[in-house]
Amino acid sequence: MIPPDLNSEQIQDEIIAEVRAIRDSMAAEFGYDVELLFDEVKRLERMSARPKLAPAPKLLSTASRS
Repeated sequence: MIPPDLNSEQIQDEIIAEVRAIRDSMAAEFGYDVELLFDEVKRLERMSARPKLAPAPKLLSTASRS
């Protein structure tokens, strides 16, 4: 339940502000270089023990040809 002095929009704004602050901090750490940041994310993914998920294969159409 949301406290009476806060509405859901304020809570969402706080979450968005926190996410943006983290994003800016990470970007600054890599000099706002998208390629360096991407390389770091991929490196962290490789080191992670979490299972990797691959996208589901695309299904071929089963429509008959005439």
